[in-house]
Amino acid sequence: MCFAFFILLVVGLPLKAKTSFEGEWRGHVEETEQNTSSSIFTLQLIQSGKYVTGRYCYVGRSGAKEDCTTDRDNLHGIISQDNQALLSFYSPSGLDMGRVKLILLEGSMTWEVLNYPDQSVFYFPIKYTLNFYGSANI
Repeated sequence: MCFAFFILLVVGLPLKAKTSFEGEWRGHVEETEQNTSSSIFTLQLIQSGKYVTGRYCYVGRSGAKEDCTTDRDNLHGIISQDNQALLSFYSPSGLDMGRVKLILLEGSMTWEVLNYPDQSVFYFPIKYTLNFYGSANI
């Protein structure tokens, strides 16, 4: 009887939320009747201990604007709390650095820009919610 109680206790426990930043994270906004254009935002992240590196790709305005890098990392930073990372980044369209905070939630991640690159033209989102998609391809 004790063994059956243990099985019920273990099966009834909630699944642990994702605690690693590593992987591919994707977000998508569909075009709506209010003339909001569609957008796709992807993060490819690698985590090594408390360090996070990777790259982002944003395609907005239904494909008319693109802010992507596919051949080199443009995100670098450190995990500041269990579910938060502070990263420096640059837009491929400029060389100035910006700062972003990533926050892990249950099954998703929030991207929130803290500081914008000074002299760059950029199209990346200020705030965006992404979902875990799978392993990073970098």
